[in-house]
Amino acid sequence: IEGSWSRIGLVMGQVQSGKTANYTGVIGKAADAGYKLIIVLAGLNNKLRNQTQIRIEEGFVGRDSSKVAAASTNSKYVGVGLIDSQRIPGYLTTSLRDFNKIQANGSGIPLQNMNEPVVLVIKKNSSVLANLLEWLKDHNLKNASSEKISEPLLIIDDEADNASINIKYGQDGVTKINSQIRSLLSISERSCYIGYTATPFANIFIDPVTEDSMYGEDLFPRDFIVSLDPPSNYVGPTRMFIDEPDQFIRYIDDNEDLLPLKHRKELEVPTLPPSLIDAMRTFVVGKAIRLARGHAGEHASM
Repeated sequence: IEGSWSRIGLVMGQVQSGKTANYTGVIGKAADAGYKLIIVLAGLNNKLRNQTQIRIEEGFVGRDSSKVAAASTNSKYVGVGLIDSQRIPGYLTTSLRDFNKIQANGSGIPLQNMNEPVVLVIKKNSSVLANLLEWLKDHNLKNASSEKISEPLLIIDDEADNASINIKYGQDGVTKINSQIRSLLSISERSCYIGYTATPFANIFIDPVTEDSMYGEDLFPRDFIVSLDPPSNYVGPTRMFIDEPDQFIRYIDDNEDLLPLKHRKELEVPTLPPSLIDAMRTFVVGKAIRLARGHAGEHASM
C-alpha cells in the first residue's frame, strides 16, 4: 500500500502451542507482500534469541548462519532452503551473535537497494536497540534531510507483555525498551507491529490514546486482536484439568502423617512418604537414561 501508514495488533496463543510457527508464517507472507525490513524481538537473553534465530532460519531464511563459511554449499541450507534456495533473504543477525552495528555497516548495502527483505532477530535489550536505531538513521533514511525510512517495516514482538510495556505510565516517564520500540515504529513511513503473547492482559490495558511527541503512540493493539486456536494434539490446562484429568493427575494421599501440607518449619520428618521415594527413584532412572542418550550437559528437572 502506498503512502504512510501504521498498524498495531496483538496475537494471543496458548503456552507452547505454535506461536513461533505462526509468526514465521506471517513473516513469509509479509515478505511476499513487499515488507523489506523484518525485526523479531526475541526475549531478554541470548539463549532465547539464539533459539528464535534458528527457528527463523529454518522457516524463512533457509540458510544456517553458523555454516555460512562452510566448504560445502549444500550444508549451508536448512528448512525452506532445502526446498528452494533461489531466494535467500538478507540477515544481519546469526545464531551465534546479536545485531552488531559495525558488521551491519560492513554489508555496505542500504535497505532501499536490496532485492530481498532483511530480517533481524534481536534481544529486547536497550543497547542492542539503540545500536539498531542509530544504524537505521545513519544509513537507511529516505534521504539526507529525511527522518524516516521508506521501506515497509514489520516488527514481531515475541512475549509482548515482557519488557515492552511502559511501566512508568503516569510517572511522567517512558521505560527504555518501550520508548525504543516506539522510536523504531516512528522512524518508518510504513510499519506494522504485531505482539505475540500467551498473557495479553498488560497489552490490552495500555492507554489507547497515549502519544509522545518524541516516541510516538504507545503499543495498544488498536487495529486487531487475534486469538490462535491450539492444534488438536495440544496438551494444556483445559485438557489436563477439565477434559482428561484422570489421564494426567495423580493424587498424593500418603503424606499427611509424615509430611503434612501445612506444617511448621521446625517439623522433624522421620521418613519420607512412599510416593516421594518413588518419585525420586523415577527421577534418578530418568536422569540415567538422559545420560545414556548423551544429554550430560542438558538441564533436567523433577
